[in-house]
Amino acid sequence: MRRVERLTAIITFLQSRKNTPIERLQEKFRVSKRTIYRDITSLHEIGVPVSFQKDRGYFILDSHFMPPVSFSENEAIALILAGTLMKRFSDNKTNEHFENALDKVKYALSSTQKDTVETIVENIKTPSQKEHSKQGNYLFIVQNAITNKQILNIKYKDRKDKLSDREIEPIGLTFYGNEWHTVAFCWKRNEYRDYKIKISMTYSCQYVDLY
Repeated sequence: MRRVERLTAIITFLQSRKNTPIERLQEKFRVSKRTIYRDITSLHEIGVPVSFQKDRGYFILDSHFMPPVSFSENEAIALILAGTLMKRFSDNKTNEHFENALDKVKYALSSTQKDTVETIVENIKTPSQKEHSKQGNYLFIVQNAITNKQILNIKYKDRKDKLSDREIEPIGLTFYGNEWHTVAFCWKRNEYRDYKIKISMTYSCQYVDLY
């Protein structure tokens, strides 16, 4: 993440919370304390009123920012609920992007609304997912292939556990049977097929101009 992007992300992250310890900022942005201190100083220099209290951590004064988008409490809660369910069925990379999106939603809430939303979040429980199914970026890779019109080179295992190399052209994602699938054109079979997306698959991409 470039420094300008990180500074913008820090503003959004702080504004989405009542207070944030420096350790949380380190964890979120994967940088040292010294880097966080430098970033906070830079924000002060451009007029962002980041404040600090020993028992609270860092926070941005409520009086400073007018939210660019307005959400009602119920709209925010609906998005939080959707995000909680999505976390259960997505990979790590997709979850990371959704967490950033939720920070932007919380950014637009008042302090009272944030309190309400945080209370709801603390009391939402979903059945735990198998840990291995969240690892890696497999879902994110397929999403990118669809968006960027890429062919995926995959290792495919059939019902007899026989491995083969396939070039597939994903055109969509669907979720059923507690698993993600992609509908894709298989260049080997010369037809559209339904592939279950598995963490055990290996993926590499090549760009093709389909249009």
